[in-house]
Amino acid sequence: KVSRPRPRIPPIGVGAAMDSCAAGYVAGGLTEVVFYGLDSFKSRQQVTRTIKGKASSTNLNGLFKGMGPVVALGSAPTLALFFFCYDQTSAMLKAQGASAAAATLGASVAGAVPASLLGNPADTLKKQVVLGRHGTALIAARSIYSAGGLPSFFH
Repeated sequence: KVSRPRPRIPPIGVGAAMDSCAAGYVAGGLTEVVFYGLDSFKSRQQVTRTIKGKASSTNLNGLFKGMGPVVALGSAPTLALFFFCYDQTSAMLKAQGASAAAATLGASVAGAVPASLLGNPADTLKKQVVLGRHGTALIAARSIYSAGGLPSFFH
């Protein structure tokens, strides 16, 4: 039996990893800034429709309330984490001989799972603040945590 040497998996490198994180952070931040108000409006419409049974005119005040902390601590780091995990996993899978499709699929899953675990709590905070249930993201975080601990951020 002839043994073949295992292929060496090249590390992505600190510079490339930081580039991935920076690109993801900027992309996540800009995307959230662009769509924050629209998503807030949609959330308010859904709540109004649920309560009254029909859409009503929603007050546009406060659509961007809480945006700073949600972007800086939620959306931007979520995409930074996704890009980092995606690039690391993609490089590793390709080095092991995976097809381009398999590497893309595997890397996407490896990036999406941790990013969702980080992003969901930020979205929960955002909705609490935008819907007027809490005045700030910090107050919302404290209230959500005191109501049921960490699992409460994933409802």
